Amino acid sequence: AVVSTQSTGIPRLMIVLLLLFLLPILFLVVLSRILHDTNKVGVIVLGDVGRSPRMRNHCLSLAQEDFTVQYVAERGSTIHPDLLKNTSVNLYLTSPWNL
Repeated sequence: AVVSTQSTGIPRLMIVLLLLFLLPILFLVVLSRILHDTNKVGVIVLGDVGRSPRMRNHCLSLAQEDFTVQYVAERGSTIHPDLLKNTSVNLYLTSPWNL
């Protein structure tokens, strides 16, 4: 007998739906915290923290302009040392999303 090991696609659909509901909530939470302090900005990256050089550069540029940056990204590859050293950048790392 042949047994199929392929998933039915339902778990992936549930993950996508869950993300569609959680991402706006996360955005609103970050936005509400930002509104309490006008010198704060939030950067949310839907990808690996170490593989987003453009977003890293945006964060560092904002930090140089005296903003406190809340940087949300997936845990993954090595984090750039400039992000780790900069006290104006707060990293919030999530588990990788396997869609």
